[in-house]
Amino acid sequence: MKTEDEYIPTEEEIELLKEEEEEDKEDSFLDQQEYVEDYGHPSTIKIREYRDEEIKSIWEDTLKEKMGKLKNLLGFYKKNGTKIKFRLIDKPYIELKGEVKEVKGEKFYRGNSFLVIKDEDKPKVKVFLEDIDFNTVLPIEIEYVMSDILKKRIPLPSKLRFDVLNRDNHTCKYCGKQPPEVILEVDHVQPVSKGGKDDMENLFTSCRDCNRGKGATPLS
Repeated sequence: MKTEDEYIPTEEEIELLKEEEEEDKEDSFLDQQEYVEDYGHPSTIKIREYRDEEIKSIWEDTLKEKMGKLKNLLGFYKKNGTKIKFRLIDKPYIELKGEVKEVKGEKFYRGNSFLVIKDEDKPKVKVFLEDIDFNTVLPIEIEYVMSDILKKRIPLPSKLRFDVLNRDNHTCKYCGKQPPEVILEVDHVQPVSKGGKDDMENLFTSCRDCNRGKGATPLS
């Protein structure tokens, strides 16, 4: 039963309300679609956030483990008075050297643990452990060992050896003998131990017997 205050919308008004509801739904859908395009689906965002947290947790655990190993290693070098060298992660072109004076920090968080080194008459240097490239931390003595290894003789290239033998007519410059009477070798005029180089001007043909007797004596 209709009362005086009751209002009954017309069919046109009802249709208009329906259209407005449809437009609101469409706008809401478009807003959601734009959000998904910009940020991803809400469920995907949650998975991503969880994954990021998991990766962050793994990274932090890995960092703490590395920092722990690094601190133990540096503590060993400090105890033995071993001079070390290392490079920085963000500045690999910088190499620091010196004796470990201090290794501080109980908890391995950024800015908490650090190393202090001193290189002879130079001032002390403080470096945070997380800035050190773990794989480059070595005793300085290793450098000297590597230098000795690099100084070892490297065999002459076969082509260079052949060119020298061919230039000297396959004849020993000491005794004048040729194969098969002797075994020929290529030797240095100026010995390598005295700064001689591996080039044609500093190479000559010698038989094995003469070469063994010559040793490091320059060819006259």
